[in-house]
Amino acid sequence: MHIQLTWQKTGDNLLFDVINTELAKWFVSTCQRLGNQFSEGSQVIDRLTHTLHTGKLIEEEKIYIQKVNNALKKLNMPLFDLPTNWHDQRQLNKLHKDWGESRIKWPKLTELFYKIDQKLFEAYQEMNCHIHFIERSFNWTFRDPTHWRELNPFKDNFYDWQVCHLCLNYPGHGRNAFEKFQTLDTYEDIYRDNVNWDNIDASIGINLMRPYTITATQEFLTWCKEKELTPHGHELALGNLVDWEKNLTMARKIFTKNVVIEGNYFYLEITT
Repeated sequence: MHIQLTWQKTGDNLLFDVINTELAKWFVSTCQRLGNQFSEGSQVIDRLTHTLHTGKLIEEEKIYIQKVNNALKKLNMPLFDLPTNWHDQRQLNKLHKDWGESRIKWPKLTELFYKIDQKLFEAYQEMNCHIHFIERSFNWTFRDPTHWRELNPFKDNFYDWQVCHLCLNYPGHGRNAFEKFQTLDTYEDIYRDNVNWDNIDASIGINLMRPYTITATQEFLTWCKEKELTPHGHELALGNLVDWEKNLTMARKIFTKNVVIEGNYFYLEITT
């Protein structure tokens, strides 16, 4: 079973292998009943982790590299190659390795750049930072504008903790079990603001990096058992891109293109 995600204005679509079948079927059915027009998060909290779109970060990175390359050319030193596809993780990795290697080959380079021009020094440093910013920009929160919320029929189900491409975001308005664990909320009133996935709302997370399963710490699992709480975290897994290693670059291109189209949104369907 798959979840198909389709962008309304372009028709671009992606398929995700479903991770938790009943949860996915219920969520998509609820979307189709209450609101199934997901656009990039409109709340401040949705935007704090990436204030600039991928395209803007890439353009800034090109400027930094060009400035550094101009200086290297004058010094008769090898230049940095620009990626031909900025959505391809392998090319981002190569750029990062080339930058790291330059620090090893020429350990005095930063000192030299600083003496030549402080802005040149900053450009060289920002080259590295912006590679990471670009990588982190393939991560979005999307909401249906109705902001619907429903009782979670799977509240007490224990799901594997997963970093995945398509997930449900924690609806908030109270702490989940892991947040209570993190914030030392172990007193007698622990249950007063406990909203441990009581609800699911119209908030979807997209994270186009490597998917993997993680394990909750034994301390947390023991704590949940003592407090009689289901060991939930901040996300519930829905799915991963079909043949993700082959399709990850394409998916990144599709999302970065569609999120900047005014009035655009995607909708979800279940397919076999």
